[in-house]
Amino acid sequence: MQQQQQQQQQPQGPQQARQQQQQQQQQQQQQQQQQQQKQHHLQQQQQLLQQQQQQQQQQQQQQQQQQQQHTCLARLIPT
Repeated sequence: MQQQQQQQQQPQGPQQARQQQQQQQQQQQQQQQQQQQKQHHLQQQQQLLQQQQQQQQQQQQQQQQQQQQHTCLARLIPT
């Protein structure tokens, strides 16, 4: 949670590209976890829970990007 708040406060431009890279890395890690779990039948229930958590995380990251784009546009428009 702390990381997400810090990212919003920092300037947008190159920061946005960094966020996308972090998302890709997280998704790759999540896929690896799923593959490991497939080998163990007992962990199928945990796998479902993890998938739900992953989806929530991805949604939060997408919302952050949208917020950053709006702030960029707001700065370009003269008040």
